[in-house]
Amino acid sequence: MKYKVSILVFIIIFLSGCQSSRDLGVDVSDINVDFEIKRYGQAIFNLDYESLDRERLKSMHSDFSFFINQNPDSNDVVALQQYLQDPVNRELYKELEEKYSDLSKLEAEFDLMFRHLKYYFPSFKVPDVYTYVSSLNFKQPVLYPDSLLIVGLDMYLGKDMKYYDRAGIPKYLSRWFVEERIVPESCEAIISKRIRRKEDPSLLDYIVEQGKFYYLMNAMMPDKEKNIIIRYTDSQMEWIQENEIFVWGLIVEKELLFTKDRPKIKSFIDDGPFTSSISRKAPPRIADWIGWQMVEKYMDNNKEISMMDLLQQDNSMEILKKSNYKPAQKSKD
Repeated sequence: MKYKVSILVFIIIFLSGCQSSRDLGVDVSDINVDFEIKRYGQAIFNLDYESLDRERLKSMHSDFSFFINQNPDSNDVVALQQYLQDPVNRELYKELEEKYSDLSKLEAEFDLMFRHLKYYFPSFKVPDVYTYVSSLNFKQPVLYPDSLLIVGLDMYLGKDMKYYDRAGIPKYLSRWFVEERIVPESCEAIISKRIRRKEDPSLLDYIVEQGKFYYLMNAMMPDKEKNIIIRYTDSQMEWIQENEIFVWGLIVEKELLFTKDRPKIKSFIDDGPFTSSISRKAPPRIADWIGWQMVEKYMDNNKEISMMDLLQQDNSMEILKKSNYKPAQKSKD
């Protein structure tokens, strides 16, 4: 059986059938979106925390219901006072107020991303965006609950922000705590809810699921640089583009496509500074890139497939076959 599967995969690898790329530069100029960026951090740090009471908090509930209870009690008041007095929170707020005194550029970028979401998913409810000081919540810099986008602006103060190192955040993560990642990570939070995940995926299932994810990300932000979307440095992007055929060949040679044995495939899917099992120059999450290229080929070669069709197609092998995915050796000048 393994022999037959290997033969099938190698046949797929050498299939041709390249067609012109699908144009993701769609016209969204006639799509109107209505949203507001509400600055919760600004609203509360401008309060006199010493005179803060339940009535003052209650009056803010309608504007900031995600953060403030409808009927706040004395514990809520004390918790907020402690938060506002924290010296790190205060310095983070000062830093982000200097860096993000004007949000017009960010608002325009959100507007464009939301227009693309409405283009592909007309029923999409455009959320209001709330910004706040997250106290360095680097694991969840963006939240997407109940059709709201909650952005911790303190997680986008630039890679050299001293508190990132002090909090023990790895450099491979903190180098992406930059303004250019705010909208992509907001898009990630939205798109993630549209990707159906298998409970016990094979490596191929994971590759295809991540491929759908990044293809949709690219469609919602067609002007955004691909390395910003996937979080690869310029050198990592160069490496994977030159060595994609090698990585794919390695996966096939080791018969990993259909395995669900996580220890065998973890180096292809885990985050980190690089993929140690291949090369210190190889980017992390290397299966993500393979999936992105595979799904892109699938959509290019099957132009009758809509974005909704893509999301509903759960047969990973079918996507692999119809993609005619065939990484080519990059020529070196």
